[in-house]
Amino acid sequence: MTLAVSSASAASPVPFFRNVDRVGVLCAISPAPGAEAPELRPEAVCRVAVEELSDLLSPAGATSTPPAPPVVTLTANDPRLADPGTLGVLLHVHVQSGHVQSGHRPSGDGESGGSSRTGASDTGCTLAASVSLYRNRPESGGPPLFPAPPEAVVLRDGVASAEILRLALRRLLTSAVSRPLAANR
Repeated sequence: MTLAVSSASAASPVPFFRNVDRVGVLCAISPAPGAEAPELRPEAVCRVAVEELSDLLSPAGATSTPPAPPVVTLTANDPRLADPGTLGVLLHVHVQSGHVQSGHRPSGDGESGGSSRTGASDTGCTLAASVSLYRNRPESGGPPLFPAPPEAVVLRDGVASAEILRLALRRLLTSAVSRPLAANR
């Protein structure tokens, strides 16, 4: 048996990403027992995520028709989540403590060769960020099962480079939110 998919149906919009009036970002940080990263406050991570997503959806100088939806920060029990026009983006950050090899970089950081190890061990932790999507539109179907793979960032002594965290969030939000929204406008 041969299955054929027409190019029209392969390019059909995903109903979940149609008619988005705004994108709301809600952040949660959950440290594992004993893990500490005091500078990782949900509001600070959310601010970076909103900045990156806003930039991804409306690059400087770019004009689009229709215009990109605004990106806002949501809070727990925010009434805007009930609005069918809101695409809810839950950014979940998990912090795991442990020893980190010096010189280790998670793969996907834009450099070839993946990770490198020099052999020395530091105290530190790993931050893993993932995204879940939500819409209060039952007729649009459910969100994609796997919107994007998680992104990992290595923290040294509980401190993450702001630029490394920003790049990881940008990669995550590009795959999970900005590309699907752009493809389904």
